[in-house]
Amino acid sequence: DVLLQNIEQVLQQPAAQRLAPAVVTGLQAAIQADRKQLLQQAQRRLTASQAMDRALMQIQQQLGQMARQNPVLHQPTTNSPLTPASEQTDTSDWFTRLAQVVSIRRVSPEQQVTLAQRALLCREVALTLGLARHAVRQQQPDQLRSLLQEAIQQLSRLPDAEAVQARQAIERLLSAPVAPPQLLKSLSLLPVRDPS
Repeated sequence: DVLLQNIEQVLQQPAAQRLAPAVVTGLQAAIQADRKQLLQQAQRRLTASQAMDRALMQIQQQLGQMARQNPVLHQPTTNSPLTPASEQTDTSDWFTRLAQVVSIRRVSPEQQVTLAQRALLCREVALTLGLARHAVRQQQPDQLRSLLQEAIQQLSRLPDAEAVQARQAIERLLSAPVAPPQLLKSLSLLPVRDPS
């Protein structure tokens, strides 16, 4: 908007009085169109920033919950339902059915150490996302991208399903399109002075 004000001031200068009235009228119309476009772009940016901030806040809350609970490393399957113990006749049959329903994933020693530090990692990622939210509010897209990449890298150390979901949510935010800056039509209509 400051640029548009500067263009309007150029039109008020004595050199601009030598311009043809049609050029001045065209410039004024272009300035008004540019102002309208800039307002619309500012509103779109504000809406996108608010949506990004809400999404980051939700992921932060999810990470807070993850820090307070134990990881889930098993994947329930729906091969066959377990029958209540009162209907069971053989306990070995019950264990066989349990093994069919629940498959438990083995965890490497490195992942065991990471899982022991899970709460700390979740809080660390939540803090990183807090900094990312600040970057959103300050309109610092490069800083935001860097912080989101750092959060993804931090979460990639956790093997559980919830961490994978949080990482994927951050990856979706990272791949969200960024609106390019608007080109001002009024700049292209300004007469260019020859330096010679």
